[in-house]
Amino acid sequence: MHNYFFELKNRIIYVLIMGGLIFSLSYSYKEALFYFLAKPILVKTNQENATYFIYTHVTEVFLTYIKISVLTGLFLMIPYAFFQTWKFFLPGFY
Repeated sequence: MHNYFFELKNRIIYVLIMGGLIFSLSYSYKEALFYFLAKPILVKTNQENATYFIYTHVTEVFLTYIKISVLTGLFLMIPYAFFQTWKFFLPGFY
């Protein structure tokens, strides 16, 4: 019984480490991700060449970048988490 808990703990640690790596990678590309997500709005309003955005609060830029990085990290981490879950349950199916 102890072996299953040890394996489950290891797989959860793998998923958390991968989530941290994906978050840090997406945070390093935060401006490119932001413009990729904002491009349809800029095209619709005929402002495709806009190189800046206007923020009304000091922390709004930072929180926007954090939210984009977290959501991108979660979106890209879901297949890896499903894979780790499958690898945990696979020996029990035999």
